[in-house]
Amino acid sequence: AAKEATDKPRAEILRDEFENEIWPKLTGLMSRTPLSDTGTGGALGMLWTETDGRLDVALTDMPAGKEGLTMPSTWKCEATPVYITLSRSLSNQGLIAQAAHEFMHALQYSIDVAAKCLGDYHTTLEATAAWATNYVYPLNNWEQKYAKYYLEGEWYEEPYDSKGAPAEFRYGAYVFPLFLESEFG
Repeated sequence: AAKEATDKPRAEILRDEFENEIWPKLTGLMSRTPLSDTGTGGALGMLWTETDGRLDVALTDMPAGKEGLTMPSTWKCEATPVYITLSRSLSNQGLIAQAAHEFMHALQYSIDVAAKCLGDYHTTLEATAAWATNYVYPLNNWEQKYAKYYLEGEWYEEPYDSKGAPAEFRYGAYVFPLFLESEFG
């Protein structure tokens, strides 16, 4: 309630962006929606415990440098519902870009994967989520700040989805799916 005056208008921006841009573009592309949280007992570690089946998104104070987080509502390795937290300190440009990024993670968590857990796809997860930001908002350019970490090539000796790859490398790896999209549609 203490931050309602500043959070409410930003939450309304998020609602409009989810309804008009993020949700239709990414669910249309991926042919799936986030999984329902009905029956999960609510978001782990968050203030709410209601499970109405809808995706939960919250504006929060996050540690310095953190822009958003998508967390599973259950601790299972198979497909699972999630909740999203976004940093209330982001600019509006950053807020909608990060919302698209985290929503892509919500869609990723709706997939049963071949690896033990979705998290085993370290670089693929972040690269495709950063790419999704560009897909939804091609003129926003929020993701471009990470491209240099991938293009510098300092991580090329490791496997692409290596757990040890720096986060900036993983986000910057969006240039690979962007290349695939531009070359092959």
